[in-house]
Amino acid sequence: MTETDWLLATDPAHLLDMISEPPTDRKTRLWLCACSERALVGSSVEELHAAIPVVELFTDNAATSEELLEARRTIELWMIEMCKSLNLRADALGMALQEEMVGLEQAGMQAKRILEGWQMNVPELDLLNESRAQCDLLREIFGNPVLPVAVDPDWLTQTVVSVARQMYESRDFSTMPILADALQDAGCENVAVLAHCRQPGVHVRGCWVIDMILQR
Repeated sequence: MTETDWLLATDPAHLLDMISEPPTDRKTRLWLCACSERALVGSSVEELHAAIPVVELFTDNAATSEELLEARRTIELWMIEMCKSLNLRADALGMALQEEMVGLEQAGMQAKRILEGWQMNVPELDLLNESRAQCDLLREIFGNPVLPVAVDPDWLTQTVVSVARQMYESRDFSTMPILADALQDAGCENVAVLAHCRQPGVHVRGCWVIDMILQR
């Protein structure tokens, strides 16, 4: 695998194959949450929007089984409504999130199986656009395995850690450019790290830079 392969790939299952180390359960679950949240754009059901953060918290051992069960019930109701409206795209992503909540083993293989099933139910144009978006989310969470970055302890100033933790806990990543400035002030000149913090686009829980700082 070359860096160009990693950066230009548009098939998320292929990207998962490129990762030399098997994807961790946590990383893969957070990626599935991010993919599922994309399906909720435009939805006005507040309970549904609140369900995904519960799954994320459970992934970090910060939500109870009871909270997870309630979130699962909400998602199952959503899936039923999507089936009625024949919105197979949303239904398949909802199923991905539902299955992820069970606590699956071999999460990387499961993610690929979900994607294969989902691809059978999506119009070709939607599939292409969604696959690209899912690849972007994979790169957001897993970073670049061709050029891995090791954190320098000198970067972990109180300001850097505080900004990163605030974004992780609030799920509000609007201060990523501020994190880049704080990292530079701490002596970080790594181009990949600073570019990721400053680039436009979606950031989600599991972002490789924030995980690196918080040592998750």
